[in-house]
Amino acid sequence: MKNKLSKLYKIFLAVGMVFSMCFNTLGMSVVNAYDPSVPKEFTRVKNIKYPEWWGRKIPSIASWSTYSCKYDGKWAFCLEAEKKTPASGKYPAQVIENNENVRKLLYYGFGGPAAYGEFAADADLKTAICPDDPLTNDDIKYLLTHIFLSGAYSGQWKGFDENLFNQTFGSNYGTNIMNIYRRIIS
Repeated sequence: MKNKLSKLYKIFLAVGMVFSMCFNTLGMSVVNAYDPSVPKEFTRVKNIKYPEWWGRKIPSIASWSTYSCKYDGKWAFCLEAEKKTPASGKYPAQVIENNENVRKLLYYGFGGPAAYGEFAADADLKTAICPDDPLTNDDIKYLLTHIFLSGAYSGQWKGFDENLFNQTFGSNYGTNIMNIYRRIIS
C-alpha cells in the first residue's frame, strides 16, 4: 500500500509539473522575433551642418551636412555619405551582419545601448571638438558617429581627413578625432 501511494504521489507530481510548465506562460509577455522586412517609421529629425569652424578653414566642407534621423524610434545613421538622406516615411530595415566595426560604432557610438567614452550621455564632446560652434553637444556626437560609420561601412570619410585636419587646425586635432574612432573599433 505504501509503495502504491508513493507511485501515485510521483505520478501526480509529474503531472503537476507538466501543467505548471504549460500554464506558466499565462500572463507573460510574448516577444516576437524582429522581422526586418516589415516597414518601420523613418523620420528626419534635424539637419546638422558640419561645424562652421571647419568650413571657414576648409572651404570644401563648408556646405556639408547630414540629417539626424530615427528609425522605429531609435537613432539611425547614413552609412554612405555621398548619398542623399531618404525622405521621412516607412522603410524595411537592412540588416548589416558582416561589418564588425559598424556594429561596434552603433553599439558604443551616439544613441547606442552602451554609448562609450566621448559618446556617453554625460560626456562633453562639443568643448573638445568645436566649443564656439552653435551645434549642440548631441549634434557633435551624432555628426562624428555618422562620419565614423560612413568611413567604417563604405570607406568614405567625406568632409573629414585626419592629415588635412592636423595641417589646417594644428597639433593633432585630426588624430585626436580619429583616436575616438580607433578606441571604439579596437
